[in-house]
Amino acid sequence: MNILFDLDGTIIDPGDGIIKSYSNALIALGHEDKITTDMSWVVGPPLRKSFATILPSEMVEEAVAKYREFHAKGGLKEAVLYDGIANIIAHLSETGHQLFICTAKNVPFARKNIEQFNLQGYFAEIYGSHLDGKFDDKAELVSHIIDTHNLEKSETVMIGDREHDIIAARKNGINGIGVLWGYGNSDELSDAGASYLVDSPNNLLKVIIDSTI
Repeated sequence: MNILFDLDGTIIDPGDGIIKSYSNALIALGHEDKITTDMSWVVGPPLRKSFATILPSEMVEEAVAKYREFHAKGGLKEAVLYDGIANIIAHLSETGHQLFICTAKNVPFARKNIEQFNLQGYFAEIYGSHLDGKFDDKAELVSHIIDTHNLEKSETVMIGDREHDIIAARKNGINGIGVLWGYGNSDELSDAGASYLVDSPNNLLKVIIDSTI
């Protein structure tokens, strides 16, 4: 099986660092009024897309740059690994599955997070958005991975915690598994068309091994 893993909200919980970096970017641009009590909605979607929902279009690129500045200084390292997920990744890799990272996070930041938790040896490649905005659309990124590695769609699955992951899977004709320990919920993932919903890493392993996906 070829397994495309989302990163934020699926393998790691990056919430504190992302929200702090996002909020600091808004403050730096004089838009602290956009900071609300619950900012968890910014974890997962591409930065440009989330900033575009609350800022004038002409400020989006500057906001992205400010976010990255703050995130590189400290927010990136505040991520924590979800309990049990490292063991599942190791088991899948060691039993012959081909694993990829497929994230909205830019590639340099994604690579640093993977190396932070010593997971780099389990993944064939780490894919993410580019600094110029290329592959901000996760469906395009999934398509790129499939084409680059000549993956059989019937033997490929996307795993993630937000609707963007599942929608990207559906657009590319592969199954999407929604995980419930991240930042999405069962309604969001079901409405997006998830083939399976799982509530723990152990159940994720069971679905992959026991199912016919």
